[in-house]
Amino acid sequence: MTLDLSFRLDDFARRLEALEHELAELRALARPAAPEPSILPPPLVPPAPVVAQPAAAPPAPRPAPLPTQPAREPREIDLSVLFGAKALAWA
Repeated sequence: MTLDLSFRLDDFARRLEALEHELAELRALARPAAPEPSILPPPLVPPAPVVAQPAAAPPAPRPAPLPTQPAREPREIDLSVLFGAKALAWA
């Protein structure tokens, strides 16, 4: 069993190394070769066109604030209403 596991690990290591080499070759091929700077003239880049921005619209007027209601004065509790004749009749 250990021999089988050792063989499998060695096989895996060889395959991994082969893949690493293949990947390195592919990466080298994928890189574009840099031209010598003295051979090619610098690229001509036309200036960016100037685009006139439309005038900003004036901000919309804010709606008038809603009128606030005055604060209510606290009411006094009239105990005669709670314990009056009707309340006793209901009870």
